[in-house]
Amino acid sequence: MKTNTLNFTGKQYGLLPVVLIALSIFTTSNITAQVGIGTITPDASSMLDITSTDKGLLIPRMTTVQRDAIANPTAGLMVFDKETNSFWYFNTVWTEISPN
Repeated sequence: MKTNTLNFTGKQYGLLPVVLIALSIFTTSNITAQVGIGTITPDASSMLDITSTDKGLLIPRMTTVQRDAIANPTAGLMVFDKETNSFWYFNTVWTEISPN
């Protein structure tokens, strides 16, 4: 009776170890839905948790023409306009975030 085996550089391996390795790769790749930068324990309610005590988040910076040229911006998209020196977000139209 012939068994299913794989041959890697002259050595015979059964399929069971290969299947177990493949399953472990696929099942461990989606264990958490959160990504942490600067932390190994991102908050469970976040998709992205950035932790730092000496650095900040840098939002994309562009001119007004570049901002207006973004094709099909999604609701909530945020940029920093270098000409108006302010943050803008998109929600059906571009809206400036004012300090008031």
